[in-house]
Amino acid sequence: MKFLMWRYFGSSPKYCREKGLGFHQAFKDFEDNIYLHGYWQSEKYFSDVEPQIREDFKFPEAKGRNKDLIAEIQAATSVSLHVRRGDYLNAAAHTVCSQAYYTAAVQEILNRIGGAPIILYFRTILIGRVKTCCCQCQE
Repeated sequence: MKFLMWRYFGSSPKYCREKGLGFHQAFKDFEDNIYLHGYWQSEKYFSDVEPQIREDFKFPEAKGRNKDLIAEIQAATSVSLHVRRGDYLNAAAHTVCSQAYYTAAVQEILNRIGGAPIILYFRTILIGRVKTCCCQCQE
């Protein structure tokens, strides 16, 4: 009940639900102490801090296996394929593609670019532990 009162009657902090995925001009006039509900993904929300965000997300210099993999990727035509399934399997909001879909997609890529390596990224849960994988697929 407290949540509903807060959400609908404007208790502090104020509540603002995003309507759609575009930029909302009213955002510029929001006061402090507001709860933003939604995705708020437009780059326009962050344009005034873009340099800082770019700096914060710079990758450190690659070392070891990562450095070798980067050199291999840059040496030839290569394709990066990221497969996201984990959290989508339990979320009704997203469609999960079948293995047949990915197999057909990989075959289509190979048909178009020949035998270039495909670098495959995915995460899987193994006995309660998350494992991040990177492997190369070839014909």
